Amino acid sequence: MIFKAAQMSRAIKVVTTGVLALALAFVAGGLLDKYLPLAGLFVGLVALICYLLTPVAYDTTGGQLTVLLRVGQKSFGPITGALPLSGRWPFTLRLFGNGGVFAGTGLYWNKTHGVFRAYLTSARQQDAVLVTTDAYKVMISPEDPQAFLAALPMAEQQ
Repeated sequence: MIFKAAQMSRAIKVVTTGVLALALAFVAGGLLDKYLPLAGLFVGLVALICYLLTPVAYDTTGGQLTVLLRVGQKSFGPITGALPLSGRWPFTLRLFGNGGVFAGTGLYWNKTHGVFRAYLTSARQQDAVLVTTDAYKVMISPEDPQAFLAALPMAEQQ
């Protein structure tokens, strides 16, 4: 079954707007310095890559988790458990990845969940679901987290 990703939260929109404004400022700065447009081009290229790697849906067909991106997909294997994020977001470190331009993706760590992959389009705690597979923990943000959890076989939910 395919579940759409949640709408971008305000926090993600603010970070994305800031990065795009920075890219435009660098390009406009070309009037003052001939090298500033190169910085704008670089920031714009990074933003484009972030956009292309934004999750648009999550597929659980056959009991496997697959994150569908704007370009391509990432499969994580059989789902062994899933639970909504409860309480407040714990202090989390980004080890590698995108921290908020169009989405929060990459490799993260926190004391509560350990190392996990994130494919989040929303920074709202109520949108997050932690899915475990044989090899990975993956934090996702489906549009309807309760429907996502209800669609999984009861034996798979922790």
